[in-house]
Amino acid sequence: VASYLWWGVDFNVDYMTAVLACQFTDRTVHFFDEVRLKNSNTEEMARKMKAIEPNIEVYPDPAGSARSTTSRRSDHQILRDHGFLIRAKKSHPSHIDRLNALNRKLRDANGTIGMTVDPRCNYLIKDLEQCQRDKKGGLAKDNIELTHALDACSYAISYKFPIRRMIGNTIQW
Repeated sequence: VASYLWWGVDFNVDYMTAVLACQFTDRTVHFFDEVRLKNSNTEEMARKMKAIEPNIEVYPDPAGSARSTTSRRSDHQILRDHGFLIRAKKSHPSHIDRLNALNRKLRDANGTIGMTVDPRCNYLIKDLEQCQRDKKGGLAKDNIELTHALDACSYAISYKFPIRRMIGNTIQW
């Protein structure tokens, strides 16, 4: 049984991309739809997302909280105005941590598969198969058509299933 649905979004002028996933009660994630708009804007992306699955959580690129030069509203505010609940960190997680969280969700050290992708998610599958790491461990961004669906997917995965968990301890005096 799916516990809830959510979107992962990558804001990019060339290829704006969103991937739709459901999370099951066993914490397995299944990506089952995607939206990719070429040379578009956040307003159009929000309308497309809303037509497919409205008013759910969105895990966007953290940089989307800043206002752009073309709008008085930030990408996050545009999504909020369309009824989406934004879940984003204040700054980008490191590329290495984000990719490690994604790899761990694909298959962890015990061999457990924690993420599946529907065959109709063509761009996400292409990114998972073809994207490579650069010399610093991040994503190689030399092909402008790649990485957008992977970024959208990994923003959500790293937010919900981070590699580094901050656990507080209480001390009794």
